[in-house]
Amino acid sequence: MDLKFFDFTDSGYYPKVLLTDIEPDMRFKEDIISKPGKSETFFEYKLNQYFNKYLIRDIEKDNYKPDFVIASKKEGYIIDIEVDEPYAFKQAKPIHFTGKDDKRDSFFANAGWDVIRFSENQVINYPNGCCKVISYLIYHKTQNHIWLDGFENIPFPETEECWDHERSKYLAQIGYRDEYLKFLKPALTGNADASILIDGIYLAQATRDTKQLYQRIHGEEYGKGKFENLILELKKYLPNLIQTDGQKLRIKVIVFISIYHELTNFDFDIDFLQLDNYEFDFCFVKTDEIICFEIGDFVNSNPHVPFILMSDDPAYISFIKGWEKDRLNFILCRNNPNTFLPGHLRYIDSSYPCGRAIGVKEL
Repeated sequence: MDLKFFDFTDSGYYPKVLLTDIEPDMRFKEDIISKPGKSETFFEYKLNQYFNKYLIRDIEKDNYKPDFVIASKKEGYIIDIEVDEPYAFKQAKPIHFTGKDDKRDSFFANAGWDVIRFSENQVINYPNGCCKVISYLIYHKTQNHIWLDGFENIPFPETEECWDHERSKYLAQIGYRDEYLKFLKPALTGNADASILIDGIYLAQATRDTKQLYQRIHGEEYGKGKFENLILELKKYLPNLIQTDGQKLRIKVIVFISIYHELTNFDFDIDFLQLDNYEFDFCFVKTDEIICFEIGDFVNSNPHVPFILMSDDPAYISFIKGWEKDRLNFILCRNNPNTFLPGHLRYIDSSYPCGRAIGVKEL
């Protein structure tokens, strides 16, 4: 496969990628107090969507404080991710100019850490593309195709020329950072009013089965699923779960994806969706744990949050019995018929949202 992020390794342009084949030293200090800026806060929200279980903040290694770290001890990689601004706001002082961070980057490379530097402009204007660069680097380290899934239709960030000391001063004079920071979207904060929890293994299988079903019915070929269309269908059932009373409600959509099973029949090019009185916030959790336990832990940690569970696996039966006993408010999205799950509970036939996701017009 042509890993295009290697095109970015030219030190004269962002993104700057420094790869190492040294066994990583995973030792660092944790719980270091930091004050992230607006762009770092926004990008952390984005990184959480794609690298939730692997993202580390507020650490220090030999007096160096990475902006972000993505790591897996099990798979043996650790990546320092930096967001470079051309100058500091208050004093308009040049920072991150050519050569300024070479010693720092060499330190991390010699410790076996890969380093990716994005310009601040890139993480604001191309956040999904920046995450694609990171995912492709993880694929390069692990050869696990799960890190490529969903990024095919997301473009890489446009390259940006690095700045020297003089150009940094010039960019400060013209207020360069103001030009792109005005487009910065505020990250969603606060607790969700409801959740849609999707078992990625089940979603992949249900989408394949649904595609075959509607191809037989309509004689048409259908492409990849789109999460926007999936949620458009599931939204119909939210009034049965939670009442809006005219207020905007935040719905957390979490797709749990096993690193051992590919989810190639969906694109991940979505992070936020507003429909009527609902604001949908998306998160893709890639995990090496058993998904039903991940979802069970999430529900048990948020017992007062109503949810839709999209899955159909006998492994959930014990969880469901506990949720019933505790009188939790939930709806199942499952097979119909041929389900493994209890038939007396509220449910959605998964062929409807899956059909809508792949573009079926008549369900």
